[in-house]
Amino acid sequence: MIAPQFLKREHNALKRLFVELRRTRPRAHRKRREIIERIATKLEIHARIEDELFYPAIAELPDAGHIVSEARADHEAVDEVLRELQALDPGDAASNDKALELREIVIAHATDEELDVFPLAERLGPARLADIGTQLEARKRTLLQQPAARRTAA
Repeated sequence: MIAPQFLKREHNALKRLFVELRRTRPRAHRKRREIIERIATKLEIHARIEDELFYPAIAELPDAGHIVSEARADHEAVDEVLRELQALDPGDAASNDKALELREIVIAHATDEELDVFPLAERLGPARLADIGTQLEARKRTLLQQPAARRTAA
């Protein structure tokens, strides 16, 4: 699978998790905490594989450095809001507000990638995008097998 296709699939999975979170009742603390942790894991791995494999390839393209810088800044904003969300009681109104804030940042980032970065990536050519896609999938599998503490520290 080519890299943009793989990453778009990941974006869609995240959007589904946010819908699932929105549909849970505030009193369903355990369920909300579980969904938040699934979102956190998916975001952590998604950002990691983009930073390690996808963005360096995009940065090789002429005039693409600013796009990569903006995307990495988005990742930092996501990390910050995610940490704030994880620190809250999942049943609090503040948790719901923070989840909505995180969702908006993630969707804006995904939309920017799909509209701006993926078309730019096409300049890498189909063979290179297929190779990067294979690497993204393999790296994701490796990271999923690691405990959370090792994923963030590695």
